[in-house]
Amino acid sequence: MKGDDKSQIEVTGDGVDAVKLASQLRKSVGFAELVSVSAAGGENKEDKKDDPKPEPPFCYVSPPFNPSYHYYQAVPSYEYVDNYGPSPPCSIL
Repeated sequence: MKGDDKSQIEVTGDGVDAVKLASQLRKSVGFAELVSVSAAGGENKEDKKDDPKPEPPFCYVSPPFNPSYHYYQAVPSYEYVDNYGPSPPCSIL
């Protein structure tokens, strides 16, 4: 038991699932909060002096953009030819 009012539980060891423990405590007590999770040896990751180097950001170069060309077919044009010429004279007159 830890804390000023003995409201915190410290669990250390192998084979303890922190998520299952917290969910069981929430079911029975109503409120549970994980303050810290550490290895069974008692080493905290915060105590280590060696900070791993951060990985460089992943650079992504997009492939070149090839625009799609739209081809429009021209509307065919037709020439109008008047084969009749002037109207023929009336044969009835």
